[in-house]
Amino acid sequence: MALEGAIKDLVSRLEAVTARLESVEGQLASGGGGAAAAPAAGGASAAAASSAAGDAYGELVAEFFAPWYATTQKVGGENLKAQMEAFQELVKQVQGVINVAAASKKPSMDVLQKIAAPLAASMKKVKELRESNRRDAQWEHLSTLSEGCAFANFLFVEPTPAPFVKETLASGQFWSNKILVANKGKNQDQCDFANGFTGFLNALHDYIRKHHTTGLSWNPRGGDAAAAAASSSTASSSAAPPAGGPPPPPAPSAASMNQATGASSSSSAPKKSGAAMTDVFKELSKGTAVTSGLRKVAREEKTKYRTDRTSVVKAVPQKKAPAKKWGSGGSSGKTFPPKGPELEGKKWVVEYHEDNKGIVISENTRSETVYIYKCNNSVIQIQGEKINSVCLDSCNKTSVVFNHAVANVEVVNCNGCQVQAKGSVPSFILDKSSSVQLFYAKETCSAQLISSKCDSINLLIPTEDGSDVVEHPVPEQIVTMIDGATPKHTIFEHTG
Repeated sequence: MALEGAIKDLVSRLEAVTARLESVEGQLASGGGGAAAAPAAGGASAAAASSAAGDAYGELVAEFFAPWYATTQKVGGENLKAQMEAFQELVKQVQGVINVAAASKKPSMDVLQKIAAPLAASMKKVKELRESNRRDAQWEHLSTLSEGCAFANFLFVEPTPAPFVKETLASGQFWSNKILVANKGKNQDQCDFANGFTGFLNALHDYIRKHHTTGLSWNPRGGDAAAAAASSSTASSSAAPPAGGPPPPPAPSAASMNQATGASSSSSAPKKSGAAMTDVFKELSKGTAVTSGLRKVAREEKTKYRTDRTSVVKAVPQKKAPAKKWGSGGSSGKTFPPKGPELEGKKWVVEYHEDNKGIVISENTRSETVYIYKCNNSVIQIQGEKINSVCLDSCNKTSVVFNHAVANVEVVNCNGCQVQAKGSVPSFILDKSSSVQLFYAKETCSAQLISSKCDSINLLIPTEDGSDVVEHPVPEQIVTMIDGATPKHTIFEHTG
């Protein structure tokens, strides 16, 4: 019996709780005044979350915007400082909208437009300060703020406001990066201005991803947004500092950031807009008489009759690129004075000679080499009995005459050059050269010739009796055939 009594007591208590919950739910649905305390208690968690978003925004402004604002006051001129003041007002207005959202349900589009009116006015002021000062020395700074002020529109972007801020940052960085490039290593304050802009919007992007992931966070159990916006504007106006006092510095708290432009600005803007549209429609209703006030353009004022203007674009004569000099320094365009013949260790160096046909190396030994570089239309005579090796590199129409060579004779990257050997040479090596002539003596005929990537190579070989010289071309066309699994190469011969 005791157990049954306990169960009945428990059931009665559960029924009482259920009835109470149903009563509260009915009051919430009807929106009655008696249920005001219940939604306030039920919406405490949502309001706390929204106010946390406002506090986080205040901390962001104190940490990132305030230092940037101070830097702007240091480096800015009159126009930039005025523009930054308008930008600061916009930052404060964003704080005000976040505070309104924390205490209000999401309003209709008409109410949203009224809430957005002060922000639009501040953005317009920032942009006008740029457009009216196009010749300002700090044009890049003005453009950075003009492009960056669009960040405030994230309040009305759904469902992805964070990427919108990233796009705004990219537009502003087009100008701030120019400031960085021009002042890097020269003026750190200017670099701090550009970096401050980037840091503020990057921090704002992270803040939005955390607190306003899919759009501005409204309080589903809050009050009327229009009333909250009006009371917020009135409170901030009454809390404004007296005239003549210094303006307060930006602070992280919601109270100091909640300074709007005033109720009159938000209420008067629609009236002015409506009056302007009424005037427009009145003018249009005149019909053809709407153009009666226009002045007639005289014949001499028309563009097609003006002699000082023409649509024909005059052709600009194209400048020819200067011819490449063999004695130049290549792509750098530098020219170098002739050098040599000069003995460096065991190497004779001859460089950058132009039209010099009297270059003579007379006291060489068999252990020394000769290096000829970038000579043009010149002649080099090596009069010693023997030379170790000879190398022509990047020469044009240059000739070399020598007696005997102990090692190789190389011709690399040359054009129209001639090499004459009066004695024995183990081998000639030609690479990436064109129109090269090799003059053989009887003792030279045992030399080996190795050529690669060359064309128009001719060998001038004396006859057996030495009475004449016969010119023989070096083959350039090779025929490759596969014999079984082995390729075989033969010289292509023209017959006919």
